[in-house]
Amino acid sequence: MTDSKLEREGSEPLEEEFEVSEEGQDDLDAAMREALAAVERSESGAEPPAGGEGVPGAVLADLETQVAELKDRNVRTLADFENYRKRIDRERTDQQRYAGFEVLSEILPILDNLGLALEASGDVDDLKAGVELISKQFHDFLRRHGVERLGAEGEPFDPTVHDAVSRDEDPDVKFPTVAEELRPGYRMGDRLLRPASVRVTTPPDVPASDAVDPEKLN
Repeated sequence: MTDSKLEREGSEPLEEEFEVSEEGQDDLDAAMREALAAVERSESGAEPPAGGEGVPGAVLADLETQVAELKDRNVRTLADFENYRKRIDRERTDQQRYAGFEVLSEILPILDNLGLALEASGDVDDLKAGVELISKQFHDFLRRHGVERLGAEGEPFDPTVHDAVSRDEDPDVKFPTVAEELRPGYRMGDRLLRPASVRVTTPPDVPASDAVDPEKLN
């Protein structure tokens, strides 16, 4: 037998040693589990179980490398997540702190005009004209931001948008009606910012709260 044949015959078993057939898959899985357990024991300093089969050094080294890489990746992922969480918390805090920044910046010119009106010299009519201008500016500001003034006087009383602060009986009215608006109410979209404070006139012996729909009294 030649040396080349001996080398070939001697190398073939080494190549086939790590080949796993389908029937041996369970044995491979068991070996992998044992290898991972061995890595954990090695890192924790625990003694290997008595009678346990040894794990090939190359396989054990490869598994240790993979475990180290996974741990490193896990640490980086946790660090990235912690940085992301802190950034979101900062952004949320800034958003809450400066939520009204743009809105308040639009009020400043109105405040400037109010200061000019207070410092201006002139008669009562001039002062009144200045205040009316400032009032118009402020109502324009509210309109730009979707704030709408509620109608009240002369309308049927609606406790969902009207706050009755006083009530008078009148036999000439058929259902509770807003006789006077004492303080205007406002809504923004479908949300009520403030109900209108009103004085209500009602038919005798009819509670104002029963007049959400005037047809109820017919």
